[in-house]
Amino acid sequence: VVPMEEHVMKLRAAREAAGDAPFLITARTDARGPLGLEEAIRRGHAYREAGANVIFVEAPQDKREMQTIVRELGGALVLNNIEGGVTPILSLDEVVELGYVSVGFVLTGLFAAARGMQRAFEHLLAHGDSHGIESDLMPFDEFTALLGLDEKYALDEKYKWQ
Repeated sequence: VVPMEEHVMKLRAAREAAGDAPFLITARTDARGPLGLEEAIRRGHAYREAGANVIFVEAPQDKREMQTIVRELGGALVLNNIEGGVTPILSLDEVVELGYVSVGFVLTGLFAAARGMQRAFEHLLAHGDSHGIESDLMPFDEFTALLGLDEKYALDEKYKWQ
């Protein structure tokens, strides 16, 4: 956890650099774990005063703490939902009802992809091929469409040199 005064100066610099541009600054504090909820809230107030538009208090440990953060800090607040973390996973409706403006399911996709990769590689090791797991795999054409590969090839062709 960096000193509050150091983070305040960084936020002031960001606000000054943004000038009149519609630039959204989110200030995060990880103070809840090592320094307690009261200190995290104190830092949230300082960060808002320094120019942050959105405050992100990482790792509230229960719904009561989430409610306290909303009550004490008000304004635009962010919440992380990380499966296996200390913050309980709430539905989007519950998060909005509490008063948060944004919630990140920041590792859900990665956790799902890792499990899928683990299963695929276990199958490959056990069977020596991918026969039998085709329904678990995204088809090649769907994958390239998801990536927008045709559009990228078209841009490459449009802007290629010589």
